[in-house]
Amino acid sequence: VVKEVTVEENNLQATLDNLKYYQGYTLSTTMVYDRGNGEETEILEDKEVQLDLKKVEIKNIKETSLMSVDDAGVETDKSLLTEKPTDVAPLYLRVTTH
Repeated sequence: VVKEVTVEENNLQATLDNLKYYQGYTLSTTMVYDRGNGEETEILEDKEVQLDLKKVEIKNIKETSLMSVDDAGVETDKSLLTEKPTDVAPLYLRVTTH
């Protein structure tokens, strides 16, 4: 066992960090639930996973824009920064090609 992660009942998502590229991992899942007749445990089939580094090459770039997305999903062009952003999480680079 490299890492054991418990997910909450209302949030069935987990983030695994410190994984190595190009190394095989086995994902084992055990579900414990109660449908009103007492606690039940189900072991799902193991799944082999591997984290591969992906590279994208973009050619014939016409324009780039630094965009920001707020909580409502509204996009704003932030290409002309006046200072270094404190939070880069809402930022992404929009690339327009010919």
